[in-house]
Amino acid sequence: MILTKEQCQVLIDLHDHPKHGSKHISEFTIEDNFDPRGIKKSKIDYDMSLVYRDEETQWFFDLISDYLTEAGYTNNIVKQTLYFNNFAYNPGMKFVRHVDKHRMSEWEMIIGAVLNDDYEGGRVLYYNPDFEVATKPGEIYLTDARGEHEVTEITKGRRYSFVFFLEKRELGIPKELI
Repeated sequence: MILTKEQCQVLIDLHDHPKHGSKHISEFTIEDNFDPRGIKKSKIDYDMSLVYRDEETQWFFDLISDYLTEAGYTNNIVKQTLYFNNFAYNPGMKFVRHVDKHRMSEWEMIIGAVLNDDYEGGRVLYYNPDFEVATKPGEIYLTDARGEHEVTEITKGRRYSFVFFLEKRELGIPKELI
């Protein structure tokens, strides 16, 4: 699935809207529904807004839910998810090689897309196996939270993207029996 240029622009505008509180990742707190433990600017460097689900944004939660249904997650509850992450990377910002599941053990899958192409750098590279995602604006990707990856340094322009970090519950996967 590829988002239209218009849909991408709406998401970019949501990032910069004061309602969603864009700030540097290091400025978020538990009160923001975000766990700041382990955040170091030398490793994680981007601006983020938490875009909450409301009448204005529900269309996007519905779209992502439909995408997940088509990908085989027919019982997903993303339409009811509280928020998604909207990122902006300025020149010099990057996210060094990491595994998201190590940061938050509940995360199972990551769904996202880059929203623009008027920047340089900012490649999303995965390792073991090696591949690249988000090579075109609006191209939605779905990856395992166990995948080692990075966002390379932005050298020019401003890169926008969105990401949902999805737990089994949101994907509609029942809890495993112990």
